Amino acid sequence: MAANEKQLIAGKWIHEPQEQEGNDYWFDGRTLTTNGVSADIPDEELRSIIIYLQELAKVKNGLDYLQVFKKEDGDKIYVIDQITKAQVKEYPEHHYCTILYPSEY
Repeated sequence: MAANEKQLIAGKWIHEPQEQEGNDYWFDGRTLTTNGVSADIPDEELRSIIIYLQELAKVKNGLDYLQVFKKEDGDKIYVIDQITKAQVKEYPEHHYCTILYPSEY
């Protein structure tokens, strides 16, 4: 996949380019969603986004902790990973990512 290629995830979501390159975040822990996101976005779409991030992290050998997805209608969500792969053994209780609206940040 080209760096500037727009791919629709779950037929609706466009992954926005990272602001920072690289890092050691893999989005492979538990996934938490805010009440707003849970009420508005079907679980299947959220799973598709997480699977997409996990696969992209493998291809790129890690991602930035903050990933942004946007729909064509302007809706936007953040996916924030809490700890790096290197920190998982030391802080297993923090091995999760959160999906939220920017207004909930």
